[in-house]
Amino acid sequence: MTSNRNLLRGAVLAPLLYAALSLPAAAQTVNSFTVVNADTGADIVTITSSATVSITTTPRINIRANASNTKSVVFTGSIGTRTENTAPYAYAGDSGGVYAKWAPAAGTYVIKAAPFAGIGGTGTAGNVAMLTLTVTGTSTPPPPPPNPGAHVYPANAGPAINPHKGWNSGWFSAQPESSVGFQYLAWKDFEPTNGTFDYNKVEELLARAGSKGKHFVLRLYCDWHHSNPTSDCPPWIYSQIGVRRLSGDGGAVMTDFNDTRYLDQAVQAIQALAQRYDGDPRVHAFQLGVLGNWGEWHTFGFKQNGVEYKISDASQNRILQAYRTYFTKSPLQGRYPWREPMKSAGFIGYHNDFFLPNNGHSNEFDAALTTGGQWRNGPVGGEAPPRSSSEATVERRALYTMGVGQSMIQSGHYSTMKPGSFRVTAGDPYHAEYMRLHRMMGYNFRIDQAVFADVVGAAQSTMAVRLDGRNIGVALLYRPWAAEFALLDAQGRVVARTTANASVDLGAVAPGGTFNLTASLSRSGAAAGSYRLGVRLIQPGAGNAKPKSWGLDARNAYILFANDMPVIDGQWAADHALVGGWSVLGVVRLL
Repeated sequence: MTSNRNLLRGAVLAPLLYAALSLPAAAQTVNSFTVVNADTGADIVTITSSATVSITTTPRINIRANASNTKSVVFTGSIGTRTENTAPYAYAGDSGGVYAKWAPAAGTYVIKAAPFAGIGGTGTAGNVAMLTLTVTGTSTPPPPPPNPGAHVYPANAGPAINPHKGWNSGWFSAQPESSVGFQYLAWKDFEPTNGTFDYNKVEELLARAGSKGKHFVLRLYCDWHHSNPTSDCPPWIYSQIGVRRLSGDGGAVMTDFNDTRYLDQAVQAIQALAQRYDGDPRVHAFQLGVLGNWGEWHTFGFKQNGVEYKISDASQNRILQAYRTYFTKSPLQGRYPWREPMKSAGFIGYHNDFFLPNNGHSNEFDAALTTGGQWRNGPVGGEAPPRSSSEATVERRALYTMGVGQSMIQSGHYSTMKPGSFRVTAGDPYHAEYMRLHRMMGYNFRIDQAVFADVVGAAQSTMAVRLDGRNIGVALLYRPWAAEFALLDAQGRVVARTTANASVDLGAVAPGGTFNLTASLSRSGAAAGSYRLGVRLIQPGAGNAKPKSWGLDARNAYILFANDMPVIDGQWAADHALVGGWSVLGVVRLL
């Protein structure tokens, strides 16, 4: 790792950075920018008007906006738009004050920083400060230690399937590229009689082809749509509890979601669902349902005597608080990142159930996630709505041949999306782009280098291993998955294993961010000879023996890298522990 001392020692050599600022006074003000060594956290230089800074080696850096009277700063630049709600206001982001690492290639970068009086880029806006950054030279990775050797692996676009990301399936449709499956849960099936919850119905849903073996997304709902006279709420909620069914214009019928008796029962159902499934290893996310058409928190088109019915703020807050109270382990998703109370919730991801190219709704959804930065709070997903064959043909062309799909996925930071009629299969002219977008979604971890000794002397009881990688995806993993290193014999059996440094949270590595996994691997019990050195990123608990099966496909319990390298496939053992799932870093000879 480049030291700050060496960095500053070269601070009078070849020019690397040039900054030009024009910062008129304002109530909300960016006073200056500071170039930061992201490897050490040390400041390199603070720029107040204009300056030339020279260093010998380009470190992995970040840019901090030094602001006053400010609650948030919205950055725009080559790595996208980012909203920072707490100091330090870092262009490439930070985690608890630890700067994310940005390694710019040679070129000129224009970075704009807009200060705001409120969080999320809201309230009074101050004047935009602009930094012009000229980089001469390319980023240099940290040098390897003096003894072990550095090993590199050809980069690729990522595996065809990785857990918690990509185009997902649902209902009864089995799609081999999908690692996530979406299902609707009708309340009447879940609670057929008041206070009696049928978890077997949930398991029947999860056993459908669209979700079997996959991490699941589940939405509890009451009314499918107000044009459908049949409710999917339990009949007893009307006959026993007295909740009203409202009659609307044109024969529309809808449950009164503002009825406090309805809300009381809904909260109890949410609690029951959480008691059984919060933290279930199969969960990808629970969606905030029970209100509105399809459980999407809207009642568009339902009118009584020409007046549109609205779900009140009080009703929405009641349900939002119930999910927050009872779901403490599993990710949650809400429908509207630009509307309160979801906009300011701060603990949910979002689902766009109208994912369409060149569509105002999708554009509004993506813009809210980009500007407000809510995508950092939880995974983003959703569904493309059902389309006619002619509509789907036109929209596929826009998604897959005009760059629209890539733009939407990048701006909305999608982890998953149910493609519906947009799905294409092998042999279709759009299939290559379909799979490219599939790999692009969510996190995507690439190894820059692995550093370890090829030969370990007989006197050495341990061997040091380090893996340097980065997230080349558009989102986070959002889960604290574990990293392990192991020595493997010719049959792929583990002869020595250890967990990587626990201080690294892989689930929090932002797009463009880097991670460094280190371990000291004991050779105890390993005889002299040659072994494969493996690394695997696995779901917590997957490698442990269990009294019963999780019900996940083994492939959905470990992550592969965006590199060309040998892989030992994973499978579940008789004791339900994951064996295999190793990416092979190389061969090590023990003397």
